[in-house]
Amino acid sequence: MMYVLESLVPGSRLVPMVPGTEPPPVPRFPPLRGGGNREPCGALAGPRGTSEKQAVPAPGTVATLQLPIRVVSEANRREHWATKAKRAKAQRGAALLAVRAHAPSIVATMGAPSRPRLVVTLTRIGVRALDSDNLARAFKAVRDGIADALGIDDGDKRIDWRYEQRRGGVREYAVEIRLEVV
Repeated sequence: MMYVLESLVPGSRLVPMVPGTEPPPVPRFPPLRGGGNREPCGALAGPRGTSEKQAVPAPGTVATLQLPIRVVSEANRREHWATKAKRAKAQRGAALLAVRAHAPSIVATMGAPSRPRLVVTLTRIGVRALDSDNLARAFKAVRDGIADALGIDDGDKRIDWRYEQRRGGVREYAVEIRLEVV
């Protein structure tokens, strides 16, 4: 079953996505501290790490969620830097909140001594396909948000990042995030 965030305000809940309905619009969220710092502030701040007694999710544990985000080819866009920054900030925050809300057991164990390996698959749903290098670039802010939620660097060797895309309907744009413990 697919879930979407009801809103991005603190305390929002994941609701089942009903086929044929539009996902809710992506609202604004609190800023990240220090322009790219890996430590979120305010409502985005959450528990870091875990105690040694925390159980590591079993291999094969999968969390899948879909966000109403339109990722675009950043390399080919000719726009003002502030417009790009605003889009990246919104995408990063949406991914951070969604992963923390939907996969708390996976998030909590990333700081444990017996850290699991993860395969993160980011799927772009859109009308037209992007080529492979533009696809990876388009997901940069989403990838950073997921790494923020997990409390680790996005270049960590425990995470295998995979990028996919599939065709959506007319004006259907979304990002599907799949976290799998291996």
